[in-house]
Amino acid sequence: MSHVFEFDSFEEAQEKMASAEAKANAAVTTRQKEIAYGTHWLRGIDGAHFFEYGYVLPQDNAEANQTKESIRALRDAYARGYRFSQAFSLYTPTGELGDTHIAVIWPITEDEFNSASACQWQLTGAEWEREMLSRIVRELADAQQTTDPASPTPQEGP
Repeated sequence: MSHVFEFDSFEEAQEKMASAEAKANAAVTTRQKEIAYGTHWLRGIDGAHFFEYGYVLPQDNAEANQTKESIRALRDAYARGYRFSQAFSLYTPTGELGDTHIAVIWPITEDEFNSASACQWQLTGAEWEREMLSRIVRELADAQQTTDPASPTPQEGP
């Protein structure tokens, strides 16, 4: 579901986006903060009627053939919680590049990602899929009890 917001000025739009980003960053769990370069992830879409699977591009790949300004923008977005990824789903089976905020994705293993790819990103009810989803539900429940939003992300250090 898409939302369209109207603003009276560019400054008002920037304030709204900064506020939304701060709210998203405050909700990030320790497990989500582990999503770094080279990590595979999962996101439920449209009330979990399907999933989007992604892969955060390694830093060298993401920055290859970029200008200094583009590299600076990529690194700034990364520090703010955005991960430049290739994402796959039923509707983008060949993948789509873009930024995804860590607040809306969850880390999965490379094997789980590859299993989903082998199934062409479709929900199958296979054992690996049930185990992955059960693990994520447990991890989410644990994270809700132990979230420390003030803890640094892996790229920020202690």
